[in-house]
Amino acid sequence: MEPLIDLRRDARRIVTVLLVLLLANAIFYLLLVLPKVRENSALVAERASFQNDLAAARKRTEKLRAAYERIVAQEKGLDRFYNEILGTKLKKLVEIQKEITGICHDFGIEPQEMRNDTSPVPAGRVERFTSTLPLKGDYQNLRRFIARVENSENFLVIDRVTLSGTKEGGAQLQLNVDVATYFDAPWLATPQKGRRIGRPGRGNA
Repeated sequence: MEPLIDLRRDARRIVTVLLVLLLANAIFYLLLVLPKVRENSALVAERASFQNDLAAARKRTEKLRAAYERIVAQEKGLDRFYNEILGTKLKKLVEIQKEITGICHDFGIEPQEMRNDTSPVPAGRVERFTSTLPLKGDYQNLRRFIARVENSENFLVIDRVTLSGTKEGGAQLQLNVDVATYFDAPWLATPQKGRRIGRPGRGNA
C-alpha cells in the first residue's frame, strides 16, 4: 500500500501549495491588515496631535482667564479707589475740612490762617484740594504733625513743606505745610471742546 504523501514524488506539489498559502497570506496582509495598521497609526498620530492641540488650547484659555481676572481685579480696585478712598468733592469735602480743622485745633493753628485751593490734576480724572497750614514749633512738633496726617483715615498727604522763618536760633520753626487730598472728578477725563470766542464783525447780527 502506497503512502498518501510521498515527499519525493509530491515535493513539487507540496512546495506549490505552500507558496500559494504564503502568497494568499501576503495578499491578505497587504489588502486587509496593512491598511488597518496604517489607519491605526494615523489615528494614533492624529490623537497625539489633538491632545497636544488641546493642551495648548487649555494653556491659552488659562492665560486668557488669568489675564481677564487681573483686568477685572484692577478695574474693581480702581473703582474702589475712586469711589471709596477718594470720593467726590460733594461727598468728601465736609469730612476732609472737619478733620483738617481738628488738626489745626490740636496744633494751635487758627482756622482763619488756613488757605485752601482746588486745582485739576493734568491728564487725569482727579482734582487736588490743598490746605496750607502755618505750623510753628520744633522738629518734634513737625514729626507729630506728619504722623497725625499719615494716620488719617482719609486720603491726606503732605504735599509740600516750606520754611518761612525761625526763632531761638533755629530751634523754633515757622513752616507752611501743604496738606493735600484728591477727589474723584470723572468729568475731567473727558476733554471738553473749546469754543472760539471773538468779537462779531460789523456784518454779524
